[in-house]
Amino acid sequence: MLSSVKNEGIEFLCWRPEGATFAVEFRRDVLEEVRRAVEEGFQKVGHGGIEHGGVLFGSVDDGTVRVAEWRKLNSEHARGPSFTLSDTDRSALEEMAAASEPKLAGLKAVGWWVSHSRSKVALKPHDIEIHDGIFPDAHQFVLVLKPARDAATGAGIFLRDSLGNLNADAPAAPFEITASAGALMGPKRATAASAAPEGLPVARPPAHRAEPRPEPNVPVARASEQPIEIPEPAFLRVPPPSKRRLPKIALIAGFAAALAAVAVYLPDVLESGSSSAALRVEEQRDQLFIRWEGNASNLRRADRGALEIHDGGPLQVIALDSDEVRGGTVTYVRRSTDVQVRLTIYRGGTAVMQEYTRYLGPPVNAPRAAIVPAGTEGERAQLAAENQRLSGALQQEVSRNVRLQESVQTLETRIRQEDARRANNP
Repeated sequence: MLSSVKNEGIEFLCWRPEGATFAVEFRRDVLEEVRRAVEEGFQKVGHGGIEHGGVLFGSVDDGTVRVAEWRKLNSEHARGPSFTLSDTDRSALEEMAAASEPKLAGLKAVGWWVSHSRSKVALKPHDIEIHDGIFPDAHQFVLVLKPARDAATGAGIFLRDSLGNLNADAPAAPFEITASAGALMGPKRATAASAAPEGLPVARPPAHRAEPRPEPNVPVARASEQPIEIPEPAFLRVPPPSKRRLPKIALIAGFAAALAAVAVYLPDVLESGSSSAALRVEEQRDQLFIRWEGNASNLRRADRGALEIHDGGPLQVIALDSDEVRGGTVTYVRRSTDVQVRLTIYRGGTAVMQEYTRYLGPPVNAPRAAIVPAGTEGERAQLAAENQRLSGALQQEVSRNVRLQESVQTLETRIRQEDARRANNP
């Protein structure tokens, strides 16, 4: 739990667990703005939304890191909804961490923040790479936030110990961030980001000289100035009503055509709000679970799909039929520390969607064949073992059905006997 402290009239929330190398203090309004940005991304699409991240700015003084400002990276999310940086994103984050923005004069990057809406409060291999590459200083930390529906946002701080090691599995003294509208009631910070998103130009009116305001009803003459006639846009012009009446057969044909158009395009309109597949990779002991949202609109009516897997060797392609596309899961045994996955969805012979994700992990303990080539002895042995397992499961199910039928027959016999007894003894 965070404790509240005041510094020069400003409320800070202090994180000071036992054994930590330093304490962290957040401006209450800054932490609330970060929480709101995370919640906003969480609500955008189904199953976890869009993950965000950015930089925390402040100062370091007497063993305390004080966070006074924040910025959000406008990630292009080229590799899916998770906060996995492309080369362009990484360059933008490095530039942001340099604190070259004039508003941030006197502040420096004391850490960074990231939202994890599809996993626990822990550091992923990609997060560790970002932290070691862009935030190497001993006092720089990572704030991981996990939003939740109808509950407070979970959070954890990850920092290096006295030896420079980073515990990525679990944070020290995790806490929750509750919503606080009152935190935003104070005056706007001079260091706050402009209304336009970071990285986008701010539109400003062209510079011009102030001209004297004319007296009422007094025309102002300007040299070589001719009146300019601005035509009305075509889409605003309303044609005069026609006096000709269409025959009934034309009206009926037009109405039928409108109904046909609705029947064709209405499913796409209704399903357009959940088109992302949210492609992701989860790991358990070198075994990867490649998952996506099978209920997404582009997947529910897909004809087929394909998974392209690049795992340190030749490109592997797994064909998916329509049921497998909607199933949303493929299990894969990795062979390297870098697995790149691309999901392509087809409808009517045309690729309608493509998403990409990447997994970076530790070395594989015991290298194994990821996909058994067709026609080999290994495949036949694998199929024979699977056939034996399924046969055993089927036999168990048959035995279970027999026992259930016997139980049903026994109950029916008892019911008939009870009915006969009641009929004989009214």
